[in-house]
Amino acid sequence: EQALGPSHPKLADILFNTATIEYRAGRPQEAILHLRRALAIGERTYGAEHHHIADYRSILGGLLNMVGDREEALLHLRRAKEIAERALGAEHPRMAPMLENLAEAENDAGAYREAGEHARAALKLRVAAKGEGSAEAAAAELELARALEGQGRGRDALAHAEAAVQGYEGGLPRLLARARFVLARALEGRGERERARELIDAAESGLAAGGWEAERDLEALRAFRAALAGEDGE
Repeated sequence: EQALGPSHPKLADILFNTATIEYRAGRPQEAILHLRRALAIGERTYGAEHHHIADYRSILGGLLNMVGDREEALLHLRRAKEIAERALGAEHPRMAPMLENLAEAENDAGAYREAGEHARAALKLRVAAKGEGSAEAAAAELELARALEGQGRGRDALAHAEAAVQGYEGGLPRLLARARFVLARALEGRGERERARELIDAAESGLAAGGWEAERDLEALRAFRAALAGEDGE
């Protein structure tokens, strides 16, 4: 920073990379501080409507959502979508991760209809780029399953939850565990409790090893398991 100055474009990239390191080290609040600075520098450098700014806002919004700051997260994520649509076009492949991040935050906030719309749009882009059943579509499938479940459409959610599990196989254990948990809930709603329990067991081990990012999902999974046990009189 001393060599480049506080507003040099390269400093934004350095701050972004530093935020990534902080995030992976389990320090999300420090990562957020670096991303805020990167965003401010980026807006001065590129202008507030540049597609790079959409990227910064989407990532910052996703991280804010992970730490539970839903309101600010949604502000950044919706702004990112608006900027990217104007700068790139609604059908551009780079829209997909922004739509997925937005759908995840909307699901977490209980805005299931909006989440479903954005997850479907992301899934359409993923399928257009890679075809049906690609691993790249797993996040969109997962958020669409969550949105449908939230709308009381568990049967419709099932196929998307299955696709998410398949897409995340061999990937990050935490994400596979999240997909398994969503699928378990969909199966339980159909009365398939034995398979649901198997998925919950598998998901719990993945979430337990997922660090701070998985804490919220792990708490929800254990509450779901306890509710099942209570219904069964265990």
